[in-house]
Amino acid sequence: MENENRNGIGIGEGKQKSLDELMQELDKQKQEQQQNSRFLVLEPGKQKILHFTGNVYERTAVINGAPSEKLDFELEDKTPSGENKVFSVGKKSRTARELVALLKQGKRVLSIARSGSGTDTRYQIFLPD
Repeated sequence: MENENRNGIGIGEGKQKSLDELMQELDKQKQEQQQNSRFLVLEPGKQKILHFTGNVYERTAVINGAPSEKLDFELEDKTPSGENKVFSVGKKSRTARELVALLKQGKRVLSIARSGSGTDTRYQIFLPD
């Protein structure tokens, strides 16, 4: 068939879209996934004021095939299904120690800024003005 690639998959049968249209759709899809996710996602270079409940949960996640201990800090923000969102960080990270210390002091509203990505991700924690 002339509309099939080498793997027999039909190509060119859908509506053609500009790259701008496609990027807008992908951005919208990513935003919807983040809104529905239980996990708060803070993009590199962004800062956000977070309202913590004071509840913290330990869990083990599998990242790149290896177990990783995480702390999930519960937020007052809710998912569309009514579940509390969580801000998740590595249990042994500097960020985890800082958050626990601030929560122990009764601080529940904190501003968090993210820099870097992947294993180079860093968070800075501030008390909002």
